[in-house]
Amino acid sequence: LAWSEFAWRTSLGEYNPESTVASLEIPGFSAMFKFNREWRIQDLFALGNPHIRKPEYMSKVAFGSLLHSVEDSFAGGHVERRDPIPGQKCVAMPEFDQPGKVVEFHSYSHQDAGKHGESDTRKSFSAHWSSGRPHVVEVGRNLYSFFQRKSPWSEVKPYLECVSELDPQVRPASAGTGYAAT
Repeated sequence: LAWSEFAWRTSLGEYNPESTVASLEIPGFSAMFKFNREWRIQDLFALGNPHIRKPEYMSKVAFGSLLHSVEDSFAGGHVERRDPIPGQKCVAMPEFDQPGKVVEFHSYSHQDAGKHGESDTRKSFSAHWSSGRPHVVEVGRNLYSFFQRKSPWSEVKPYLECVSELDPQVRPASAGTGYAAT
């Protein structure tokens, strides 16, 4: 959620792109950059491309980063989720259906790259998309609606907490079933 808050608030233009990421007051965020304390927001999102440093582009790249993170949370190589329960709503935002809860985050460093890559293909995406609602496309549409309205983080956070809710039987990270390097 710390990355989500960072990306969201950057997409709204709340932060100066020259700010160092380690200086942002997001709980737990600076610890992610303890070895790269001098990195600026534009270093992360522009990657040296001067055209992206324009505020409107920085906004879109930051939002795209958030969407990518959320999308990966529905890809089997990254995360194992339960199937969604039909009709189950997000507790804090009952206007939204709750996606399947997170059972396990997967560690890429322990995975076979080919097996991981297979879960990021169009075929895998299509299988997920047709498996039941809410799916990753619906979650992305909801986030885009928040983005279009320029909703503050305080409104988006409960939705992302719902999307990333942990299952009561959450397990420590591993390569994931069927993804282990041999």
